Amino acid sequence: MSIVHNILPKSKFSFTDLNATIAKFPFDVKFHRRDDSLYFYWIPAKSARGVAVSHEDGFIEIRNTILSNSDDYELTNLLVEQILMLTQGKIYNEDKEIVLKMPLFSIAVIEELINNDCEAIFFFVNKGEDLTISGPVRDVHFGKKVLKKHNLLNSGEFKKQIHDIILEVNYKLPDYEQGMVMQMKNGRSGKTEILKLITNTVDLIIGKYDYIVFAGEPKKPLMITNSILNNILPCEWSLVDEYTIVAPILSTPSWNKLLDAVRINDVTDKVV
Repeated sequence: MSIVHNILPKSKFSFTDLNATIAKFPFDVKFHRRDDSLYFYWIPAKSARGVAVSHEDGFIEIRNTILSNSDDYELTNLLVEQILMLTQGKIYNEDKEIVLKMPLFSIAVIEELINNDCEAIFFFVNKGEDLTISGPVRDVHFGKKVLKKHNLLNSGEFKKQIHDIILEVNYKLPDYEQGMVMQMKNGRSGKTEILKLITNTVDLIIGKYDYIVFAGEPKKPLMITNSILNNILPCEWSLVDEYTIVAPILSTPSWNKLLDAVRINDVTDKVV
């Protein structure tokens, strides 16, 4: 679910000019160039989702995604203001109507959008659906465990804490490595699976994958799912959302204890 606005520029637009203007803001704005026509912008430690700006087919598209927070929408207002100044352009909403009133997102509209997003996400998660959103730094996963851990009993409580959870997972975790990620074709289904290798040689942030692989046997790796790992999690590791795990290197006894639990729950024969 996204909100899209399009700017029809009167004069030439370039991301170089926009980024030079942003560099003069009194606060830090980061950007990532995804390709020649698409940039992603966010405010470090504040943005929940960030803002995507693309330029193609003669239009400049500004895209906001579900669970954006007030900082994301206010950043959008500033980006739109700068782009309109640089291009003397006109901005259109999703109904292709010219937007005349600025800022693009008022305080009241921002509040309404956040309320609607939180109600929708809470509805699905409370029904048992696991949902994943992409943050500026990493994905954030929501499910029943998150609701229980944070005592989120209704959409109001969900709204109060949801953005704090997103910010924590994106900006407040240790600067650990992401580790080795591999692909494997499932011998039963033929589907390409994404695997995460765990070796206990580096501190890791473990995200959501099809399977977690432990290098615990000389000839045969051990494989389990994220859900299994969550149920046998060492006390030294912490689950910060539905699936994201902060996993420092374990002591030898703790690592061996984890491997014993993994062996009991190994699903390799069902996959390979």
